[in-house]
Amino acid sequence: MNAEPESCASNTTPLSIEELTDLVKESIISGVGENPYIADEAPQYVQSIVQTVLNALTSRKTGCRYVVNVSLVQNTGAGIHHNTGAIWNADTDEFVTVPFTTDHLHVICTICQLKMRTLPPLLADEL
Repeated sequence: MNAEPESCASNTTPLSIEELTDLVKESIISGVGENPYIADEAPQYVQSIVQTVLNALTSRKTGCRYVVNVSLVQNTGAGIHHNTGAIWNADTDEFVTVPFTTDHLHVICTICQLKMRTLPPLLADEL
């Protein structure tokens, strides 16, 4: 999804980690609920969760850019290992990974929230 934020001004307010976490949990419940794991439907589950998260983020008009990653596996009692790394501005950006487990599924959603910054004009623009 390539939605442009309505405003990218420097006075916009990014979401807190708590807000991002709540948004992800609501999106997962909305996207898959208590559905059983069906391998043929797993891609649609993942797409539904990603779209629900992106739609919710876009509706908040935070002026930020987002990267959303969702992993989904069947809950068989086996472990799952997930790792994501990022380099960002800790003063303005957020990064959160939200695990969510049902009787049938393990879902891990990672959101990277990058606040838009106003860049100085290029030298060519001043000539």
